[in-house]
Amino acid sequence: MTTDPDAILAEVRRLSHRLESEDLTTKQRTQLEERRDELRATARQHALTTRHPEAVDRQIEALEQRHAKIMDQLIKPGSPEKHLGKTIQDPAAYRRNINAELEKRWGPELDEIERQLTELRSYASEERES
Repeated sequence: MTTDPDAILAEVRRLSHRLESEDLTTKQRTQLEERRDELRATARQHALTTRHPEAVDRQIEALEQRHAKIMDQLIKPGSPEKHLGKTIQDPAAYRRNINAELEKRWGPELDEIERQLTELRSYASEERES
């Protein structure tokens, strides 16, 4: 597979243009989307190789801090919930509902942060081994 950024960009554009067609079958659309995702991953991986290791480490730190900041917004189990367990009233009911709304709101960002962290950590560990 080529790592030439211009070739990758040109192919991603061709695939995106083809995906706009309404005449595609579900199978064809899936194949095109998978190929486009592969090319994007290759481009991201190639872009990482041009970065200074300290820059990668700083980005990992920033993503970890953002992840922690979002997770800190979730409500932790309170004393009654920890010690009493479930009784007639569920002491976790309010926390669970609020956390579900927060997770819905922050879910896509958390998913993207986790994807980036996985990619960056993998690259950083490979870089340190070599």
